[in-house]
Amino acid sequence: MNRLFCLLIIGGAVSLSGCTASSTTAGQVSMFEDGEITGATMIDMRTRKYDSFRNSVLGSIGGAIIGNLIGGHTGSTVAGAGLGFLAGNAGTELANRTGDGLRLEVMTENGSYMLDEPFSCDLKPGTRIRVIQGGEGADVQVWRDGAFRTPTDTGESDCPSYYKKVRTGMTGTSSHRKPHSADYDD
Repeated sequence: MNRLFCLLIIGGAVSLSGCTASSTTAGQVSMFEDGEITGATMIDMRTRKYDSFRNSVLGSIGGAIIGNLIGGHTGSTVAGAGLGFLAGNAGTELANRTGDGLRLEVMTENGSYMLDEPFSCDLKPGTRIRVIQGGEGADVQVWRDGAFRTPTDTGESDCPSYYKKVRTGMTGTSSHRKPHSADYDD
């Protein structure tokens, strides 16, 4: 009975992990719009890179298997599932940490809007960007070296003067002054 139970749990875990694998579809359409960053404000941001529900369920299944193998009865299986659920959720919460982000003011031919992105030294007022909107939100690319590219993953130590200007609100986000990227170079 215990082996059958373990096989059912393992089968469920395999099928769940297969359902959550990312995929793409031929013919998927994304819209994009080019613009310029006209202002930036520092915000606290919670990244959502990892799926807490999936990780909690997989942690629960793994915990149930381990609990059953160690204890061999229903109580240990349930306890293992509960601990696995908590561990999976806690791991996701740590991975989806709160960090520095930027609320960007973007001007396009179709008007202006605000966009929240993780902090990057590449995202300075005066920078030409492309916002790509698809089925799963928006991606931002910056114009660099003759092409649109993904912003580099940088932080305070990579561009301390820009970081300080944004942190203290000295980025010139007023519409009376058009900022230039040279104002923010380190």
